[in-house]
Amino acid sequence: MIALLLGLIVSGLAIAVLEVLDDTFKSLEDFEEQLGLAVLGVIPFSNGDVLSDIMESPNSPLAEAYRSFRTALQFSTDHGAPKSILITSARPGEGKSTTALALAANFAQLGMKVLLINADLRNPSQHRNLKRGNGAGLANYLAGASTPGSIFQETSINGLYFISSGPIPPNPADLLAGPRVKSAVKRLHFARARVVGAVMNKFDFRSASYGYGYGYGYGYGYGSLEHYGYGADAPAQVEQRSAGD
Repeated sequence: MIALLLGLIVSGLAIAVLEVLDDTFKSLEDFEEQLGLAVLGVIPFSNGDVLSDIMESPNSPLAEAYRSFRTALQFSTDHGAPKSILITSARPGEGKSTTALALAANFAQLGMKVLLINADLRNPSQHRNLKRGNGAGLANYLAGASTPGSIFQETSINGLYFISSGPIPPNPADLLAGPRVKSAVKRLHFARARVVGAVMNKFDFRSASYGYGYGYGYGYGYGSLEHYGYGADAPAQVEQRSAGD
């Protein structure tokens, strides 16, 4: 009996400690209450090829979720989706590369010209997702070795263009602290760039207390997330950046 009692106490303490250490979000309410951000999209967990799913299976839950996210962005301001969108995350592995690519592909499907920029200068993966080279890209431009036109790449998706991260620099922070980045930051300040909202990624609806429909398009009409260029003449721009940059 004593051993059983001690076991229960230790188990209870272990559960309490794990709960304290677990800083992940489990529900939409967690997002909004703790961060004060509107949730623009809820993306279900997937082990497959997200780009293929979006392009070849438009009726799949994953494709529908990303379309819902795109629509929420289009209603996030009174002039439609922002011209430029920056997608980032607090930690590696949270799905920012997938989200940036899926969103770019969704806007391109509307007939818009979209430029996807991989600004993750620590662990780039977008060139592999798109099956493109990474010999020259954003790092070369920031170092003054390339012009934007020389590092544009076409993709297999009509209207979607890509700038890879380029060779991984020894110190990305130094590169991002150069005059061209400083200039970009000033433009963002002058434009009063803001956080439009958040996306809950890799969400397991089976473990949630509510059904799939609750998260499906949740956040329509809220102001939220990043920066996209769009329109027939003005190319959209989606930039993916690593945490800490």
